[in-house]
Amino acid sequence: MESAGRSILDKEHIEETHLKLLAVLKKWQTYRNGSNSDTSKTLKEALWNIREEYDHLRGFSLLRFREMPKGELEVVWRELGRVKETEGRVNVGGRYYAVAATKPMLLLLGQTPAFDTKVRGNLPARYGVRVTDYKLSFSKWWGVMSELSRELKESTEFVGECEAASRRLWKDSTVTPFGRLIDVYFWVK
Repeated sequence: MESAGRSILDKEHIEETHLKLLAVLKKWQTYRNGSNSDTSKTLKEALWNIREEYDHLRGFSLLRFREMPKGELEVVWRELGRVKETEGRVNVGGRYYAVAATKPMLLLLGQTPAFDTKVRGNLPARYGVRVTDYKLSFSKWWGVMSELSRELKESTEFVGECEAASRRLWKDSTVTPFGRLIDVYFWVK
């Protein structure tokens, strides 16, 4: 999480962010069974490549997901997703390992669940994501996130609880990380 006014991907912080993010993603086994011999290098490139998009997206919450610039989100999806692809290349079909794109997005932006096996397995069938959907297209992820956003807006009591939890956990955070909290919900469900 970052504080108001300070970007974790600015020139002063991007290297530290890269190292911290890489350490967590390795612990979470995000890139296991991938075919990239240097995930660290590709992740660093991806972070440099999404700096501008990240700056535009970091002020949005999941409540305003449909207002997020879709093109910028797609750049972030592609850049982070390619870290697990063969030698970090862009996937021509646009389908990336769900965890390769969403786990770093969860940590950077806080507005998406991680879409790991446990979360995919606990998502209600109406989202159209199966536990075996290891790879997702951007449009599929966008659709699920749009629906989560719509449902979240209708759950005012849950939103209030998330905002209160966010203030307790991340005192200086300006945007409630709904995705992180929803990830926990679907992970333990």
